[in-house]
Amino acid sequence: MVHAERYGFEHVETRHSGMHNNYHKTPDEAGEVIVILRKP
Repeated sequence: MVHAERYGFEHVETRHSGMHNNYHKTPDEAGEVIVILRKP
């Protein structure tokens, strides 16, 4: 997010992808996410 803001992007939304990381055994809420950005 720091890099996105530095280059002029605005954070719109973060969505959970529902993907499980079985390799690292992360909990669902700490797994893969989709970050939606907007460049005004």
